[in-house]
Amino acid sequence: MDGRESAMKYLSKTSGFLFVSFTIFALSACSYPNGSKPLLQGFDAAKIQTIALFPVTYDQAYTPPLPQDLNGMDLSEIISRKIQNNLAEKGYTVQPIAFPAEVEADPLSGPLKISPLTLAENCSCKTDGLMQIHVTFHFGINPIERSHDENFSSQIYLNATARLIDKANSIELWRGQGRARPYQSPDFYQRLRYAVNSLVKGLLENFPSRSSQGAPQAIN
Repeated sequence: MDGRESAMKYLSKTSGFLFVSFTIFALSACSYPNGSKPLLQGFDAAKIQTIALFPVTYDQAYTPPLPQDLNGMDLSEIISRKIQNNLAEKGYTVQPIAFPAEVEADPLSGPLKISPLTLAENCSCKTDGLMQIHVTFHFGINPIERSHDENFSSQIYLNATARLIDKANSIELWRGQGRARPYQSPDFYQRLRYAVNSLVKGLLENFPSRSSQGAPQAIN
């Protein structure tokens, strides 16, 4: 093989890699509007002390990774735990709960389109707020997407939306969006931890704090 053929093959591989990278970036960006703002409707942190946290949900196109593909770890549980810790640091008491069996989300519109009234009426827990976390995009976590784990340039893409419902008044008080920041490392679990940490930090960055009003705690 002469130098010209080698160069052509290298350019072909490079172009393919750049195309895939650009496609992933474009899809990720579409799932997370730049400059998005939290939705606030008279959010008074003093009136929201306890928060019920529903299980993490996913868009139809992005099913949750299987624990057996993550050495037994559960991505949903990792995200939920990080959410609980972050909210506890802000002064809230957090209680993970199951999703009401009586409520079904429309597969086309998704869980975040369920009316606050429906969720509030069908949730028997005694809390001030109801929180949902919905993953809208992920790439680089499933094994088929990790064919180059040893490559230092490997990255994980992870986007999500969260909302808080005032249980007593059945209204949506807040909505936030987050996206994992790019982090390159040949260590997959280091990439995953960084992705979740940066995702949750972005999701709750503008969530009001009530830390000065009471000691934080999380109920498991």
